[in-house]
Amino acid sequence: MPVFAPALTAVVDNPELRSPQCDPSNADRQAIDRLYRRYGAGLRRFIAARLRSKAEAEDVLQGVFVRICRRGDPDSLQKPSAVLFKTAFRLALKAIRRRRNSPIETGCDVSALELSDGANSPEADLILRGEFDACLAALARLPPQCQRVLTLRAVEGLS
Repeated sequence: MPVFAPALTAVVDNPELRSPQCDPSNADRQAIDRLYRRYGAGLRRFIAARLRSKAEAEDVLQGVFVRICRRGDPDSLQKPSAVLFKTAFRLALKAIRRRRNSPIETGCDVSALELSDGANSPEADLILRGEFDACLAALARLPPQCQRVLTLRAVEGLS
């Protein structure tokens, strides 16, 4: 029974996700399966080491095999490890750039900062107030445009 890249299976088997460029024949499926069996674990470690995120590494790994699928005829790769790892490197780099260009991390969880209704202990209210003040101070240090974007996203739920 073929292992076939699990993430790629979802793309190939779902007609809504499948594209004309990635509709492998049975022979191509077997070739991709062989590549995944041989290089999948190493690629996953390689990508995860660069991204430091298992979820993001899985997305990039899927992207690697989707690209191989779109390329067609995986058996024709002269140096499959070189192609796979170079593709993985480029996709990981693209993910890092995307992350760097759109970071929206507040450093504090605004949704967890509920207003006190008097039911909390004075200690809990003091802790919440300290966290709230820290969030406000962090927000104040941002440029005005970033403050507005963060407020729209974190407080008003817009993206």
